[in-house]
Amino acid sequence: MLFRNRITNKVKKNLLIWFSTIVFTPLIYVGIFAAFIYFLLRQPSNKAFDQSKWIIEKNERFLMGDDLVKSKILNGKDTIQIKHILGQPTWKDSLNTSWTYDMGSNVSGFGLLFHSLSIKFENNKAVKIEHFQVQD
Repeated sequence: MLFRNRITNKVKKNLLIWFSTIVFTPLIYVGIFAAFIYFLLRQPSNKAFDQSKWIIEKNERFLMGDDLVKSKILNGKDTIQIKHILGQPTWKDSLNTSWTYDMGSNVSGFGLLFHSLSIKFENNKAVKIEHFQVQD
């Protein structure tokens, strides 16, 4: 239809139609496949850290995990300040230099995705905060 009025030579028109089909069909399939994979693996949108929701909604903490890391609100805080902001950690090492907070889980495209917040301390100050995920 696109070439019907513009190209009058029938051979050229057929060649152009076949060429267009051969080029654009794979591009369309790749685009559809990429969109499918994107929506399959897409994570829920991140929310800003809210201390009251952090304490109450323990299974949805993962929504705030990236904001905690990016905003750097915990950087440089001591263990007492961290406990005041986040509450008791789920796990502490014996030297009290590494804490972990469970942040719940969500369904990912290929199973469950478990989220945790890891805080490393040096000289009783938070120096490294990470949101990590483990695929089930």
